[in-house]
Amino acid sequence: MLKKFLINISEYVPKKMLPFLVSSYYFFNRKKRYIGNGTYIDPTVQLIRYTNISIGHHSAICEGSSINVQQIKKDDFAIKIGNNCYLGHRCFISSGESVILKDFVTTARDCKILGSSHVVSNPMLPYITTGTTHNCSIEIGVNCFLGTSVMVNGNVKIGHGSVIGANTFINNEDIPPFSMVVGNPSKIIKRYDLKIKQWINANNFNEDDENELPTEEEYLVSLNSKFPNIPMFYHATGKNYGDLP
Repeated sequence: MLKKFLINISEYVPKKMLPFLVSSYYFFNRKKRYIGNGTYIDPTVQLIRYTNISIGHHSAICEGSSINVQQIKKDDFAIKIGNNCYLGHRCFISSGESVILKDFVTTARDCKILGSSHVVSNPMLPYITTGTTHNCSIEIGVNCFLGTSVMVNGNVKIGHGSVIGANTFINNEDIPPFSMVVGNPSKIIKRYDLKIKQWINANNFNEDDENELPTEEEYLVSLNSKFPNIPMFYHATGKNYGDLP
């Protein structure tokens, strides 16, 4: 329905109006009532069990992405994506217990956030019939950036303000706030020193430096106050915007 809607109107409205029109479509379509104002989801994006998915305001999800709820939660959403988030092309999210992306999370292309897998305890059964795991929770904190082809797997909490380098694999481990992480297996190479306002070698980051960092709540208040109106890069989400001049 959304693709047909876009095709019907694309000849008559400027491309910059598409985010507003798609947001309006979701608002009036009750099946998609958990999509925030100003949020644009490319028509090629697949939302599986979409009534258990919540997406905040002024966010964008690029073409070819798949957001998959494996376990329905009756009293909450299984997947929550916050405000001012940008998910790059072909992002794949699969939730077990829950997946939470907080405000201002940005991912590059081909990122994978895997809180669920197939049950493989009995190889005498076709794995396509064995169901999926539901016990893992993933939380990505406020204003984290995931580079190209990052994979997050299992029970993981990534602290606010962190940067995850391209092709990094984070597997069942927590990352403290304001960390710079690279590699497979992942390694914290830098932390942000608030006093000198620079990333420094993680080995030189001490307890006093840790105590200087803002809490996630303080950090979010600061970002919202300093950047109340971030223009979302809708034009980069997919082919519906055509070739830019």
